[in-house]
Amino acid sequence: MACNNTVVDSPRPESELRSVISDGLSRLNHSQGGRYMSTVARRLGVDRSTVSRWRQHQATARPDHCEGLARNWPTFFDLDHLLDLHYRSLQINPVDSRRTAGLETFFDTTALLRATTAEILIDPPVPTDRTIRLTAFHLERVGTDPLTTDRHFAGDPAEQLVALRNSVTERAHQGWDVKVVVSTGTSRRLTSLNNLVQEIDGPEVEIFAYPFRLPLVIAPMVVANRTVVFTYDHRRWELPGSAMIVRSRTAADWANRYFDELISDAPFRLRRPSGIDQSELDRFAQALDQNSS
Repeated sequence: MACNNTVVDSPRPESELRSVISDGLSRLNHSQGGRYMSTVARRLGVDRSTVSRWRQHQATARPDHCEGLARNWPTFFDLDHLLDLHYRSLQINPVDSRRTAGLETFFDTTALLRATTAEILIDPPVPTDRTIRLTAFHLERVGTDPLTTDRHFAGDPAEQLVALRNSVTERAHQGWDVKVVVSTGTSRRLTSLNNLVQEIDGPEVEIFAYPFRLPLVIAPMVVANRTVVFTYDHRRWELPGSAMIVRSRTAADWANRYFDELISDAPFRLRRPSGIDQSELDRFAQALDQNSS
């Protein structure tokens, strides 16, 4: 008897997404005794016919509607899974008129900082996702801390930066696994760096550093293993100029691997879970002096 060597392809991400939502709606409807789809439509602000098309596998729910399904009925819909399927479908078919899956772009510093802080303040349901990976690389055109010395960085942006720093510090104090990697090219930034090392204090905090200016490289921030913030600094000032936020575990896995490479190459570890390494801080200061001479 001849063997059948036909390979059955796995479902395409968009088809799988439709199936997951269709199945979730059917189970939700059954759990409520039937005739519940009108309630779903009302809560999500869509037509009853839209929910019917989702249930019949005829249409794809937008990311914001996926968020609404997961928020209202978390037992039947997993937000990370839904957004990840959206993200994977865009990798296959990037030209899409639908809102990009879990993606927001920012050209305003205040809005970006506010959105990033909001992501940090969301409590992940899984304890192992209590993580933050923060990269802070700058060309140091000004050479000092923008929060305290840059006259172009004041008002709402400065207040939002303080809120962002406070949110990271709070999570560190709560025992989150927080890793930070920074670059500092001049001794004028040492005060700012020392403040950072002192403030971000917690049982699972590590801070790594490069004692020189780094070129503009990818510097992601990963929050809770599901949100990645890709920031591009202002061309003249040391502050975020534009950025995008991607909410996807696939993107977060990639960014986490990239971050691990960054810290593995970092020549200094200024803080360990056991506390500040003063000898490393002293060696770091000496390295800056040598680079400046």
